[in-house]
Amino acid sequence: NHGVTVAPSGAEGVELAKTGEFDVIILDLMLPDMHGYDVCQRLRLEGDHTPILMLTAMDTLEDKIKGLRVGADVQRSMRRSSSR
Repeated sequence: NHGVTVAPSGAEGVELAKTGEFDVIILDLMLPDMHGYDVCQRLRLEGDHTPILMLTAMDTLEDKIKGLRVGADVQRSMRRSSSR
């Protein structure tokens, strides 16, 4: 069995991560109250080792490097091809 838990903001996501045991965290970078990089960094600084998959429209090499530096395990772009 698998379940999904949704946090509509970064602050709620940090709190949920502290209270639950998750197999993976799927993290959007563009959250209403804080940047996903900050969420990821805070979780890592607090000792959370849950794998983090960042999903973002930000797709430059610098964005990917920053995501990995703050503690993401994987960063994937959600940007759609303009050829559709």
